[in-house]
Amino acid sequence: MKPMKKLYIDVCALCRPFDNQHVLRLRLETDAVLLITENIRSGNYEMVISDVHFKELSQIEDYQERTEIMTFLNTYGKKNLYDKVAMKKRTKELRTLHIKVADAAHFAIAEKTADVFISTDDALLKKSKKNGKIISLNPIEFCSQENLL
Repeated sequence: MKPMKKLYIDVCALCRPFDNQHVLRLRLETDAVLLITENIRSGNYEMVISDVHFKELSQIEDYQERTEIMTFLNTYGKKNLYDKVAMKKRTKELRTLHIKVADAAHFAIAEKTADVFISTDDALLKKSKKNGKIISLNPIEFCSQENLL
């Protein structure tokens, strides 16, 4: 039996179901995120979480959105241990690529704790695919690659 893939899903992807669903791309990404989270609930994948998730979520004004995502993370997320000094160093390296602080922290932690980094942020994905040490995918790409569609 092969080990379960560990997924690190950033906050912009987790929030996709709360975005404007009249835009086709956002609707497709929403469907992919919901498919991924359903597979996490079913135990097909493990979701890695970090304190960065909760810090970023605490800034979301919409109570329902914030609560639903935090509940999901608390129920299905798993914190993996990592070297915080190394993570801070890697975050600083990623910041030199003009990646925002929270995104760089998410990505640095994902590199150390997960098998796949999932985001809906095109700019972040482009930089992470070029400079990262982990597979970085949009939710649609992940679902396609894993034959979840």
